[in-house]
Formats: sequence, structure tokens, C-alpha cells
Amino acid sequence: MIITGEPPNKTPAGAQGQLPNDLRSNPPPPSYGTSQQYPRVTVLRPAYTAPPLAREYGVITYRRSPGLRFFKAFIVAFLVWILLTSLVESFVVVINWSHKGWPWIDDRWGYDIPVGLTLGDCIQGGRWTNRPVPWSAANDSADAGILSTLPKSFPFSSETTFELPVTSESLFLISRGHLSSGTVDLVTSRTQAPHSVSVHVVSNYFREDIRDLTKVCWLERGVRENGVGIFTPKWRNGGNHHGMGEQLYFETTITLPEVSGRNPLPIKNFETDVANTFHRIADLNTKVKFHSISLKGSNAPIHAQSLAAAVSSIITSNGEIKGTFNTSSSLVLSTSNGKIEVGVGLESSGSETNFDAHTSNGAIDADISLISTSSSGGGVFDVTTTTSNSDLNIDFPASPVNSHLEVLARTSNGVANIYLNPAYEGRFSLATSSVFRTSVHEHKEVVDPSGRGRQRQLQYKQVGRGTLEGTVQWQGPKGEGKPNGAVVVRTSNSPISLDL
Repeated sequence: MIITGEPPNKTPAGAQGQLPNDLRSNPPPPSYGTSQQYPRVTVLRPAYTAPPLAREYGVITYRRSPGLRFFKAFIVAFLVWILLTSLVESFVVVINWSHKGWPWIDDRWGYDIPVGLTLGDCIQGGRWTNRPVPWSAANDSADAGILSTLPKSFPFSSETTFELPVTSESLFLISRGHLSSGTVDLVTSRTQAPHSVSVHVVSNYFREDIRDLTKVCWLERGVRENGVGIFTPKWRNGGNHHGMGEQLYFETTITLPEVSGRNPLPIKNFETDVANTFHRIADLNTKVKFHSISLKGSNAPIHAQSLAAAVSSIITSNGEIKGTFNTSSSLVLSTSNGKIEVGVGLESSGSETNFDAHTSNGAIDADISLISTSSSGGGVFDVTTTTSNSDLNIDFPASPVNSHLEVLARTSNGVANIYLNPAYEGRFSLATSSVFRTSVHEHKEVVDPSGRGRQRQLQYKQVGRGTLEGTVQWQGPKGEGKPNGAVVVRTSNSPISLDL
């Protein structure tokens, strides 16, 4: 806005030609140049109106905007808050150091104890029993991947033991904390008391004060569920503060009683949930029958000489699964970045029995024997195997007559080889990338597995580049046959072979 002309004349009537006293004492400077007078020009901000006194004398003043004042106040308050927070945290660190010696333990959480657990007797500090023989890598299995990150030996070892009732509704072992790692062995012994399960925990360490941070506790959960928990502290910032001398390595041995007689020891439910831990299962197939078993680890293998359960869940990561597993209901094997190399027995009494094996960046090699407990044969089986960037080899060395089998086998960037038992009857579908081959290999010399002299009928055709479909069945004089199974095999950038 532009204002032209002189300020309005505020001289009272009768005082024309007279100036105020303050202006008489300070007369305006004389003009220069021509005698022509130009009006004074004052530039104001459009949204601003000068106060009356400023307008009267032609003086313009400016105020800071409220938004700018608020922003500067906010910045100052934020900086003060940061300084106070740093001061308080430093004070807390000093207090923790003076009282506990470990300022990087997360005091807000302490130990990660899952909800629903009740802690009983806990072994900590001076309650450990020292062992004369320290741990050495030579005492362990050379193929345990976790050993690659451990020192060759620990100079000190301590131990403790818990006894759990064998009749528990559930027996379990858990570990939590950034220092939790080691091995778990599940074995049987004739010297074990027949009514109890022994849980023996050995702590291997460099420094006693680090060992003393560990809690090993008797746990209770629900009704008649008993277990043992190994708890190490949670470090701040994800546990990046401890070095080699602050490592721990736990060896846990769970010993079940080996009962005399022909019947195996019944265990209702058994669970492990232990991070960075290598599982080793002894030859338990004929000695212990689990109704359900769940083994869960990470960054380490799971090896089983033999294991039998109605329901089994075997889970790890960055490690292989290897061994012999038998189930009468459901078996799940899951890992990543590791192979699955197993012998599997699937037992069916007429209801469906399931097997699911899943990994990535690792091969699957599985020999799957199908078993029927019915005198007339039969049985229903469902098999799913999935991997990626690796080969897939599935063999069915045994299969009952008149059984129903469904198979879904998938991989990528790897060869898929499926070997079906001669007793199989049903459809099959093979598909891979268009430039690779799908093939069927028939053994002409096979005889009727039922012993009735039937002839096998095999038909298949290419239905597109890289895709083959067909059926196989046994037919006798009366034309009997049950082509009710289904085998689906998928891969990419590699061939598929089906052996019949």
C-alpha cells in the first residue's frame, strides 16, 4: 500500500503555522535541488496497519509473526528436552554400573519370560555346581553349524539338574536371551528313575560374573505341565555389546527312563523352544512313543536317529534336518537355508496321514514309506514337499495296495525326481519351463503288488511345452482298478523325471 502526501494536520484551531515543541527544537533538514516539493512516500506491508502514534509522525514499526515466535520457542524446548534426557540416561547408567556392573542389560525388560509360565526353584549365582572338566569343541559334533561362531574351548563349566514327573501332561524346555545357545540331547537310560525325567544343564563360560547372570528355573504351565527354562539377560541394542569373553554355551541333556518290556514309554507331549541350539535325538523309535512332539530351534541343525510320534513338528532355520521320523497322523519338517534329508514312515489306519517338508536354498531328499494298519490294505496319505534353488528327490519305497496318495512336489531352479511305488494308481502332472524336458520312465518288469496277476495300464502325453500329464492303474479280467491318486510336480529352469 502506498500513502502519499504529508501527515494529516493535527494542529488545533488558532495555532496555524505553529509546530509542536519537539519539532521546533529539531527542524527538518533543508531541501536540496529544485524548490519543487514532492510528496513523501512510505511503503507498508499490505497486511499491516501502523499504530496511531506511528502514523502521526510517519514512523513505521514491524512485529515478528506469531508462527515464527512459536517455532523458535519449540526448537529451544526440544533442545532442552534432549539435554535432560541424555543427563538422566547417563545417571541411570552410572547407577546400574555401581549396583549391578552391567549397564547394557535392558532393565526395562530384564529377562524375557513368556506369559503363562510360573517360575519355581531357580539356579543362579553361587548355586551352580562347578565341573572339573571344561567343554571343548572336540567333545561335540563337527557338523553343528553353531560351533563355527564359538571359541574352541571354554575354561570353566558349571552344572545343575532338575527332575520332572514323567506323567506330566506336557514336558518342555525353553531358552530366552541374547546369550542363549548350545545343544539339546534327548536320550533314554536304564539307570534313570522310572517315574521321572532328568534335565541336566551345563553352563560353559569364560567369566563367572557372566555365568551368574543366567537363571535356570523349574517352570509350571497350565495343569500338570512341567519344564525347565534357561534365561539370559536381554542386552540393549540387540546384544551387540558382549564379546568373546562374555559368551555362554549350554549343554542340556534330557533323559527319559528306558522301560523294560515290549511296549515303549508313553509321553503325552514334549516341547522345546530354544534359539541358536543344535538338537540331537537318540534312537527312540522303539523305546518312546510320543503322542505329540514339537522341536523348535534356530541357526542350527536338528538330527534324529529315530523318532516316533502321532503328531510331530520339527522346525529350525539356517540348518539341516536329518534323520528318521515316523508318524501316524501328521509330520511337519521346516527349515531354511538348509537341506532336508530324511527317512519317513507314514502310518494310516484309514484316516488321512500328512507329511509336509519345507525349506529354501536347500535340497530335499526323502524316502517315504506308506504303511497301512488295516488288514485289507488301503490308507489315505497326503505329501507336500517344497524348496527353492535346489534339487528335489522323493522316493516311495513302500506303499499299500488300494491306498490313496496325493503328492505336491515343488522346487525352482532345481531338478525334480519322483520315484513312485508300483502300487500307486492315479493321475500325474509334470510341468517345468518350456525349454526343459519332462519324462516318464516305466519299469516293464514290475508285477501286480496285490498278487492277482493284474496288468498295469500307463497312458500319458505332452499337453504343452514343458508339461506332461497321464494316468496309471492296475486292471484285471474284471477291469478293476482305482486311479484315484494325484501326483503334481513343478519346477523351473530344470527337468522333471517321474519313475514308475
